[in-house]
Amino acid sequence: MPGNPTSKEVILRTVNLGLRFYLGGVFLYACFHKIMDPAEFALSIASYQILPLSLVNIFAVTLPWIELFAGLGIILGFRTRENSLLITGMMVMFISVIAYALSQELAVDCGCFASQEAGEEMTAGTLARDAVWLAIAAHLFFFEDGKWGIDGLVRRVKNAA
Repeated sequence: MPGNPTSKEVILRTVNLGLRFYLGGVFLYACFHKIMDPAEFALSIASYQILPLSLVNIFAVTLPWIELFAGLGIILGFRTRENSLLITGMMVMFISVIAYALSQELAVDCGCFASQEAGEEMTAGTLARDAVWLAIAAHLFFFEDGKWGIDGLVRRVKNAA
């Protein structure tokens, strides 16, 4: 019957849905503390010594909200391709900054998920973890068809009209 998905399509959509929930959850978790304490996140950003001080505060205030909306968008399947591209870009940025900090032997905590008191020590493992998240985001960009989410619902409503 036309329109019925094949078993491969169902498997791919199921895997992608799990990846969307996982990656979106990571970004929601990551943004929480940063939104609640932007001053502490600004200190974490400044410790990397990459951004001019004049940009640190604006970055500390805006990045967590971008993480929040990208995470929600991925989970809900809303503008999934755009949000996966946004997350891919953020992951490239995070990996670059962490690699720089490791190469310079900067004594900074990651600033990824928690306050400095509960901060995570950066290692090659941090880079590997982020590379996995980058791969997931890139996979979703190329292989998520959006049928199981808001994108698919909007398409079905438009097609029915």
